[in-house]
Amino acid sequence: MGGSCDSHYSHKGWAEVPRNKGGISGVQTTLPVLLTEGVHRRGLSLPRLVTLTSANPARRFGLYPRKGALQPGSDADLTLVDVHREWVLGEADLHTRWPLSPFVGRAFQGRVVATLVRGRPVYREGEVLASAGSGQLLLAGTVPA
Repeated sequence: MGGSCDSHYSHKGWAEVPRNKGGISGVQTTLPVLLTEGVHRRGLSLPRLVTLTSANPARRFGLYPRKGALQPGSDADLTLVDVHREWVLGEADLHTRWPLSPFVGRAFQGRVVATLVRGRPVYREGEVLASAGSGQLLLAGTVPA
């Protein structure tokens, strides 16, 4: 591969990842689905949900405790949720390049109210506050200082 990305990417095609802005279909609805189906319908505890969606993935990808923990020295990545708010997902609610979801028209109980990344608000009540390119690429097992 050519270009300045060589030292950061060891697999063919990885240099193209930052240029592709398709998003990951379903990421936006994962938490509402888990709150509705796991917490409210099946009795999953909120602490267990946090472990499954935050701490465990961070551990799996070698990013813990910088990510996936709420403790001194960790990034202040937080999702604030109104666990009782009922709402219906509409196409206008989707914040991806390709706004498609099998959950459009479905009712949920539990809604993300705000999201902070490294302590900065990036989402609040349906509005994306972060500017394009403000994210930080983290490769598995490598957490920048």
